[in-house]
Amino acid sequence: MWRFVAVGTTVIWLAVVAAACGFAYTCTPNSADYERCEQQRQQYEDAQRKAQEDAQEAIRKAAKDAADQAIEEGKKQAQNAFEQAINDAKQKIGDALGSLVAQIPFFGSGVTSTQPPQTPSLVLFSDLPVTLGKDDYVLWYGNTEWSFCDRYLHPRDPNDPTTRPFYEALRGMHDGLDFGLPMDPKKPFVGREIFSASHTLGEVVYIGTSYGAEPTALMIKHGDYVVLYGHLSAVLVQVGQKNIGFGDKIALSGIGNGVSHLHLEVLPASDWQGKRTRINPVPLFAPSLQAQLVEKAAKSPVWNRFHPLPNGKWGTPQDQPNIEPTSAPQYLVPSGNTESEKAICKQY
Repeated sequence: MWRFVAVGTTVIWLAVVAAACGFAYTCTPNSADYERCEQQRQQYEDAQRKAQEDAQEAIRKAAKDAADQAIEEGKKQAQNAFEQAINDAKQKIGDALGSLVAQIPFFGSGVTSTQPPQTPSLVLFSDLPVTLGKDDYVLWYGNTEWSFCDRYLHPRDPNDPTTRPFYEALRGMHDGLDFGLPMDPKKPFVGREIFSASHTLGEVVYIGTSYGAEPTALMIKHGDYVVLYGHLSAVLVQVGQKNIGFGDKIALSGIGNGVSHLHLEVLPASDWQGKRTRINPVPLFAPSLQAQLVEKAAKSPVWNRFHPLPNGKWGTPQDQPNIEPTSAPQYLVPSGNTESEKAICKQY
């Protein structure tokens, strides 16, 4: 309102100036200074026309500026309303999708266990975070042969107390779900597109080089969970960015530990900066997606199988423990420390 009052005041002032410029300037014929008077009159009329033109131009400019500003403010209001509508639609679609996929039956992997599978409080993932090709594979979270055998493959150096097996701090467990994305060795590396796979809107809470997922880790909070996407070559969102929706492109995959893959972790939202307890992500995928994970895991190396335990404990993708990191060697699965066990591990 005040903008238009100011514009109106300017217009009135300019109109007064223009009216004043209409003062008549006359010369008396046959007078001694008639010629000089006529020259002055001509100059005055020229100045009068110029003042009127300037006043009219100022009026047009003031009106245009006011109109442009009003249009710009209208655009911003419309853009904000549009973005809010999109976010509301994402949330409604996501809620509906989550409810739908939770009802899809899971036909199983052919792997049996006497332990009942974990039942999550909700389905967090309604899709895979990356489109998998025929040569791509999945490495399981939890009690895998590779993480168990790490204690033998990379033992502590007695001459260097700072060295220790990588999975020792993770209690001998693999703390995430890996999506293997083999690259063509004859072509330059190009990261694969990574998408937000949760139907729950999220907020970016961390981007950096920590958390053992170099070169870059991205963490997004979705309600009660924080999802970590690791070994990224590029991140396409910013810390503090909200309303990360289902299917939004968030990053490009990278190379971690010399292998092209995406590392995915799930942590409690209340603990991701504290103990950093890891949660088995597999039960948080829609049942139909769990079947896809099983299919792709069949393409992985033999050391991706689960380390055998009595009564089939921790023997399926769904039945894996939470992992609470520790600074001391506290393996969840103690080793038998037998020669046969060491021999099996050394073949990997």
